[in-house]
Amino acid sequence: MSLCTCSPWSCWRDSISCRGSGNTMSGRVWAGSSISRCPPWSGCATPGRSWSPCPAACWPVWTGRRGSGMDREKIITAAELMDMQFLPRSTVVDGMLPAGCYILAGAPKVGKSFLMAQLCWCVATGIPFLGQPTRRSHVLYLSLEDTKERVQGRLIRMFGVEHQVKRLHLKFGTDLRGGDLLAMLGGFFMDHPSVRLVVIDTFQRVREGGGAQYSYQSDYEEIRPFKEFTDIHDVALILVHHTRKNTESENSFDRISGTNGLLGAADGAFLLYREKGRVILDQTGRELPGQRMILDFDPQRCLWTVVSREAEIAEPPEPLLDLIDQAIGGGWQGTATELLERLRRLDPELPYRANTLTRKLNALTRRLKEEKGIEYWKSRRPESRQLTFLRTEDEEEDEERDDDDDSAPAGEIPSLPSSGSESGGDGNG
Repeated sequence: MSLCTCSPWSCWRDSISCRGSGNTMSGRVWAGSSISRCPPWSGCATPGRSWSPCPAACWPVWTGRRGSGMDREKIITAAELMDMQFLPRSTVVDGMLPAGCYILAGAPKVGKSFLMAQLCWCVATGIPFLGQPTRRSHVLYLSLEDTKERVQGRLIRMFGVEHQVKRLHLKFGTDLRGGDLLAMLGGFFMDHPSVRLVVIDTFQRVREGGGAQYSYQSDYEEIRPFKEFTDIHDVALILVHHTRKNTESENSFDRISGTNGLLGAADGAFLLYREKGRVILDQTGRELPGQRMILDFDPQRCLWTVVSREAEIAEPPEPLLDLIDQAIGGGWQGTATELLERLRRLDPELPYRANTLTRKLNALTRRLKEEKGIEYWKSRRPESRQLTFLRTEDEEEDEERDDDDDSAPAGEIPSLPSSGSESGGDGNG
């Protein structure tokens, strides 16, 4: 199978095409892209097949090298920024967990490990998590404070023994910290490019300095490499952490152990805690509005369910999305002027010029993918700039059809195992 890859120097998330390649569109799929199949314009001998991420030479991402130092220091105008297109991040759990670096904090024994085991299982099998749809993918769970026997018993108690779950990968114990751990993860991603979720339980086990001395700068610098790793590889990475014993702050996230440097570097955080007889999961993040869920824990099966959630803040309606959906059919390619003519047949009062339409589409790239299932990208040809729209199918790896039997029935948690299969479970989490 022919694989489309970038050149080692092209792993820049803010680049719309691979730099250094002879044809700027021939190797456009790079680490960090949400596109997991070689598209027709990639030059791949078998478009539609799975792609390989950037080669190992591109992987020392924990150093922060995303392009040359000159490029990182470049000053641009607002007009140049408006003309850039940024590909949308992958989504792991709809409305809850896009790609990025997150902290899950909670007091000991509140149920963090059970919640993370449930998340990993749901993503690996493609069933909803806390009522939200998941995108089935490979998952890596680093359970660094539990034994294999304990985790085995926990999973049997939670999900039974009927499913093989080949997409869920587990690691127990490690002496690696910080950059050394990320180097190991980089090697794992080379062999498993379809991983979209990594959970490290707990963060304390992999902190570079062990967390002995807290300061905003040290906390920020400990999270930053993990954040940059997720930017490059387009994955969600959750660091399980603890909360302080006492805090009088009105901001619930001030309970997270350490300084604000942890949240300052991360993309977001989840806080699991008990209050007035309820178990609450709070969420905050850069990509999503804050939300609060009231959870219930089933002690028989050790599974979390949602009792209620605060109303989510929906994005404002965007009529242009519906017009694009109607105008492109199964797919379309042409110039901005040609697209504008096509759109005005549907809405003669459309208030855009060719250049402002392109800028608007730059901002709608993510919503086109998420709400309409349409991939959109720009390319440059000698005679003109081309806009391309392609309807996408559900992302499934063609070469992995043989392990489809790890999926639970849609929308279901596997049935409760018999009492004889529950041995080995524990109530800690």
